[in-house]
Amino acid sequence: MNQTLGLEAVSLLVVSPLSVLAAVLVLRGNQTGPIAAIPPAAYAAYMFVQYIIGPQYVEYPRVIPFHLAMFVLSGILLVYSWNLVRAEDLPTVSSHSD
Repeated sequence: MNQTLGLEAVSLLVVSPLSVLAAVLVLRGNQTGPIAAIPPAAYAAYMFVQYIIGPQYVEYPRVIPFHLAMFVLSGILLVYSWNLVRAEDLPTVSSHSD
């Protein structure tokens, strides 16, 4: 029960705001939007793999297409965001921090 509550808390308090921030940045044309979209998309893909493989769907099999669709969409968003990231958008590493 505690694990489920913790997962929901992280999803609601961390991943959701980061998703909204990424969407706002992308809609405004900011180049950091795709970078901000990568962590929530990876989180969703990771979580929905567990939802597809893990539970027993004997009692409620109609949820399988939804979970599969969410996994595919999050994977597509992850790859798309990754492909939009350009090297010049990333911060440079200084010789001092090396």
